[in-house]
Amino acid sequence: DEQVSENPPAPEEPEEPEEQVEDGSDDPALMLLAIEALAAPDVSVPFTFALVFKAGDVTKGDTLYLDSNNGQAIGLQMDIKALHADGSVRHAVLSGIVPQILEIGTVNYLLRKGDVASFGQSAAYGQLLDESFDVKISLEVDGVIYRTSATELFGNAESLETWLQGSVVEEWQADGQLYDPEGRPHPHLAVRLALRSYGNGNRARISVGIENGWAYEPSPGNVSYNLLVVVNGQQVMEQTDLTHYHHARWRRLFWVGNEPQIHIRHDYDYLAATGAVPTYDQEVDISDSVIRSLDEKWQAGGYD
Repeated sequence: DEQVSENPPAPEEPEEPEEQVEDGSDDPALMLLAIEALAAPDVSVPFTFALVFKAGDVTKGDTLYLDSNNGQAIGLQMDIKALHADGSVRHAVLSGIVPQILEIGTVNYLLRKGDVASFGQSAAYGQLLDESFDVKISLEVDGVIYRTSATELFGNAESLETWLQGSVVEEWQADGQLYDPEGRPHPHLAVRLALRSYGNGNRARISVGIENGWAYEPSPGNVSYNLLVVVNGQQVMEQTDLTHYHHARWRRLFWVGNEPQIHIRHDYDYLAATGAVPTYDQEVDISDSVIRSLDEKWQAGGYD
């Protein structure tokens, strides 16, 4: 006989619909993006992220901005990195500044083509270093100290590359070697340094990378060293007995000023349509508890 439960399950509550952005502007909308604030309050919060576009959607002469339901429009700096065969933009780095964040949460934006002034003013490279800004890196290998600094690396015009440049942010990258007190470079270790400056240097991001990967240097092997990184006179990283495996590199990020606590959520449907990412089955639902469990296992593993 068919059994009837005395306690039938309660009906499922309908999911609350995600906030939609009203398309009330005449400017063309390309996709939906979201900015998730992980901490609040904050002001003049910078962000930078990479984005791919479908052929023909964005040209080299276009300007872009983010448009929200709350009346906030954020002008974007676009640094173009690759083009489609038809000359339209394929890949670009977009940067902007959220004027104010009052509470933790997510705000949806439409990415539009149109002319909206960007907020902020980036610092020139010379201005940043003139303000007593410096990054010093030292490695002790077998009792010998090898050193370099931002002043030395960026003073070499041959290795200096401008990666981002505009009214919101500028970033400069350089690579070089670490030298002992006699001026001799370490035969295997090299350094890559990047400085990203927002808002006249009020916030700056430093990327430090050490490589042990020369392709044709004789006798490649693991190198053990003690590491010290100092930014503006403040020690930001120290590690002893670090074993750096051959043909490998590591990288760490440091901030001057508060690190922005925001996250960009992309429009997956648009990204999949570009062909730049796989078309995953969006019907597969991975619960938050599973993701948290994987994160906890990773954190407990002691990986660095």
